[in-house]
Amino acid sequence: GFARFVVSFCAPIFVALTGLGVYLFSINHTVEETTSYLLKRGLLLIAIELVYLSPLYWGIVPQPTFWLQVIWCIGICMIALALLMRLPRPALITFGLIAVCLHNLLDPIRLTPDDALFPVWAILHQRDVIALPFGFVAKTTYPILPWLGVISLGFGIGNWFRPDVAPATRQRNLLLLGYGMIAAFIVLRLLNVYGDKPWYVVEGDPVRTIISFISMTKYPPSLLFLLPTLGGGALLLVLFERINASRLVAALAVFGGAPMFFYLLHLTVLRILYHSALATWGPNDGK
Repeated sequence: GFARFVVSFCAPIFVALTGLGVYLFSINHTVEETTSYLLKRGLLLIAIELVYLSPLYWGIVPQPTFWLQVIWCIGICMIALALLMRLPRPALITFGLIAVCLHNLLDPIRLTPDDALFPVWAILHQRDVIALPFGFVAKTTYPILPWLGVISLGFGIGNWFRPDVAPATRQRNLLLLGYGMIAAFIVLRLLNVYGDKPWYVVEGDPVRTIISFISMTKYPPSLLFLLPTLGGGALLLVLFERINASRLVAALAVFGGAPMFFYLLHLTVLRILYHSALATWGPNDGK
């Protein structure tokens, strides 16, 4: 349960930090150099997802499946950011806010495989399965529309991290942002009218009531999923900057310095262990 919480908490922060990292890269590089960086990295991430990560899952599903997950999503978002970053900062932030805050209005739109725009809509917003030639399928685990908003907002707050900005100013902005997003989550969740599936009171069972209240949708990420996770991430940025000299930050920096390596390594080890156990003991048949 804790591991699942950490993974869910980190995903929005990671995408936002991708946008922030691109902004910091752009400070010392031209628009053309930043565009080239985004296109090359984006295509590389897509290739890793399709050529390396997806085949790791083959053999545990009925047919070969391309899992369009977080690495694919970040790759697509980086390619899109190559265009979006050219917008004036207010327009970029406006786009990000619209994509994050209003995409749940599109939830009632459900297309079927016989609709011409079904593949596009499945990639953008509707988590689904796309049939491919030769018996392959693609599962759009991470529909990209809200994530485009997250990476845009990460880029949009990049000027808070410029070298000429005082740490106190940056931390104040992040604290206001973080507490504001968490407060917005609480208000919207209590109103129970928008941003995710409704929560409910379970009579005589406060634990299940609390679970219902805090249970949010990650695929695609709802507004109420993004508010507390990104808000919490803003507060963590302040915390880590204030304790920058601690051993904890130094230890985390080891993983932060090569996140892709550790991500690919842990998935590879898990799949090797899975297939080894399957070959040794066979399927458990749900027992």
